[in-house]
Order: sequence, then C-alpha cells, then structure tokens
Amino acid sequence: MAIWKSHTGSGDHLSLVSFVGVAVWAVGLTCEHVADMQKTLWNAKNKSGKQKEWITTGIWYYSRHPNFLGENVNQFGI
Repeated sequence: MAIWKSHTGSGDHLSLVSFVGVAVWAVGLTCEHVADMQKTLWNAKNKSGKQKEWITTGIWYYSRHPNFLGENVNQFGI
C-alpha cells in the first residue's frame, strides 16, 4: 500500500491537485517566515516603547498582518 494516492484513489502517484496544494502551502509558509525575519530586523533597529510608526517596508508594505495572511494561505493549501 502506497503512502501517496491520488485524490481519486486510483493510483500510487500524487495528483495535480496535490502538487498545487503543496505549492500554495509553501508560499504561505514563506510569507510567514519572511514577515517574521523582517519584523525581527525592524525591532532590532527600533527600541520597544520608542516606536513612533508601524513597519511599512518589505512584505509589510502590502499587508499589515502578513503572518496571518501566510497562515490563511497555508490552510488554503492544505
């Protein structure tokens, strides 16, 4: 019995839907990772309590909450 089966259960291979799902999941994980790294670098430059602005560079330019965006993309891929 193979671990990987197509969504129709007719073969021992990954289906196109599986590959697309994994790709979407990977995009979401990458989005979360990049957002975490950018926020860590930004926090290192700006002392806590002295921050007068919100991070608006990198992926944070496109989304105010890229971590949540990445998590939602992960779940969609699954």
